[in-house]
Amino acid sequence: MRWNRSLTMGAAFGALALMAASAYAQAAAPATAGVAADLGHARAAVTGKEYTAAEAGQIKDVKAFDAQLVRTRADLAGHHYVESAKAWAKKDTVAAGRSLVAAARYVKDALSAAGRETETDTARGLTAAESFGEKLASKTTLGTERAWTTAIGAVRRGMDKLGKAV
Repeated sequence: MRWNRSLTMGAAFGALALMAASAYAQAAAPATAGVAADLGHARAAVTGKEYTAAEAGQIKDVKAFDAQLVRTRADLAGHHYVESAKAWAKKDTVAAGRSLVAAARYVKDALSAAGRETETDTARGLTAAESFGEKLASKTTLGTERAWTTAIGAVRRGMDKLGKAV
């Protein structure tokens, strides 16, 4: 399957981007929550030519770093997609909701960072999946199998579009 191959091929370079983000976050930025924020800080360091803060000077090309950020976000979306499905199968709706929200957000962020125009139905589906996930996570809904299938399907379609961009 093309998507899985893309995830595997991007894993090594994705680790480099995460290390860069982590190193920057620990060395130069106030504590912020989430990998996405760390990646943003690392990109800002590269853009600002603060190469020492971006993985000890090893990352100097903003375009290459941006491309890797897209792949890293795609990897993270795939991870959260799988974790959400596992949690749903175990009837852990709170964990399923949290991971569903993360997957939808990473797909949206990656499509945007890749410069891909998100089709209206894809954007609408990802937003609806995110909203459904938030309701599951906050226990404001128990969710039905049909609603779950619709939400996870929207994320999967977004990931398929992202797979073509990566």
